[in-house]
Amino acid sequence: MQNKKFIDSISSTLSKHPEMFFAYNNGITVITNNMENDDNSFGGQKIIFELNDAQIVNGGQTIRACGKAINSVENLENIKKAYVLVRIFNINEKENLETEDKEKNLKLFRKIPEFTNKQVKISDIDLKAMDYIQILIERKLAEHRIFYCRRNQKDHNFDRVKYDSLITMEKFGQILYSVNGNPHKASQKKKAIFGAEYDTVFNSNLDIDQCYEYAKDFTNIAEQYKSLSQQKTFYIIYIKSKLNSFSGYDECIEILDDSLNSFVKEDAGVAMKDSRKLILEEFKDALDTKINEKNQISIDTQN
Repeated sequence: MQNKKFIDSISSTLSKHPEMFFAYNNGITVITNNMENDDNSFGGQKIIFELNDAQIVNGGQTIRACGKAINSVENLENIKKAYVLVRIFNINEKENLETEDKEKNLKLFRKIPEFTNKQVKISDIDLKAMDYIQILIERKLAEHRIFYCRRNQKDHNFDRVKYDSLITMEKFGQILYSVNGNPHKASQKKKAIFGAEYDTVFNSNLDIDQCYEYAKDFTNIAEQYKSLSQQKTFYIIYIKSKLNSFSGYDECIEILDDSLNSFVKEDAGVAMKDSRKLILEEFKDALDTKINEKNQISIDTQN
């Protein structure tokens, strides 16, 4: 996301033509969960003095350039002459997201980072990291000491005093995609999940509380079954979401293994590896049949 030439250009304007910075720069866009106003006023207008859960969704280059310019002591006097446009959008969840227009508001808020980031090419996944629904998921998982890594960090460092575990936004998107009925596509559709499929996966009906359960499942399975592939992990979480009653991950693994052992693709010609079966829609359909049979047995037993 960093563009050195672009940042250098902004820093140069700040240093040499600070009085024109407001006119030349597109400014900074911020979304906040709530805004508190000072009791005092200026020119008859309220002055914002506190933003709750503020997130910068556009203007990262501007902020980095300002930091670079400020670090040069000789620029400080000139920089005092500069002004920057800051746009603040209140996405207060209680007021805006718990209404009959929830879907409409979701789409509108989602457009803010998309339409305000036009200067530098940003990947779909980096752009979606600024979507407020990702911020909501981040907050919910943080309540349970899970670090939700929205940014594409190479080292995935996180505060191990504050958090017990980590899950990336990319991985969580694959989990949701699996639960939505696509465990066979989750590994190969990472780009689509944060592109063409994004509004389907992260829609307005997403249960934020349930997000914690999915993240916990992923973490638990990774810890308890270290030899299990991620593709199988997606399937285990999918199976659990479809069972009428859940007695443990071992049951889900047993259903998956039975399905893999019994599945035969008629036109394959040769024996097929499990990794190949897992990406086939025919296998996923066969698995669904076994899950339905398991659920029916559970119903019959209760009756």
